[in-house]
Amino acid sequence: EQQAPPKRPKRLYRYENNKILGGVCSGLANYFNIDVTIVRIIFLILLFSFGFGILAYIILWIAVPNSADTVIGSTRKKLYRDSDDKIMGGVCSGIGNYFGINAWIPRALFLLPFLSFAFRWNDGVFPNFLKIGFSPGSIIIYIILWLVIPEAKTTAEKLEMKGEKVDIDSIKNSVMEE
Repeated sequence: EQQAPPKRPKRLYRYENNKILGGVCSGLANYFNIDVTIVRIIFLILLFSFGFGILAYIILWIAVPNSADTVIGSTRKKLYRDSDDKIMGGVCSGIGNYFGINAWIPRALFLLPFLSFAFRWNDGVFPNFLKIGFSPGSIIIYIILWLVIPEAKTTAEKLEMKGEKVDIDSIKNSVMEE
């Protein structure tokens, strides 16, 4: 009698091939062997009815590894704090590198509650839809992200942060630029 090889446990990955935003829904659909549209509808219902769908999605986006991590030589994109372009902690520049946007966009989003508080005394400065009351929420979120997101220290981590391929040639080019 021959024994069958032991089964590897099923792992949850975010799938890059069928993603809209981060590949979380397509990864969950693949893991549970259901249609990805059903998972996306569930997340939309959670987003609009209870509001915690976005939080669950972001947590899964950060915590669940990318399917590209299983392929040797593939490009990987990971969220790191950027120590080269930091003002305070490097959180916003890391987010900017991850999403391929200028670092000033996340910085402005974190500063918007402070700006609205500073100009609250003058009702003509902000239109009604931009009048956001001061809340320490952006400070708390920034501090949590500062504690949770690792800092990109090595050249390979800096390349992963920007979504560039990590191989000998790219590391050599990056070191030569530095």
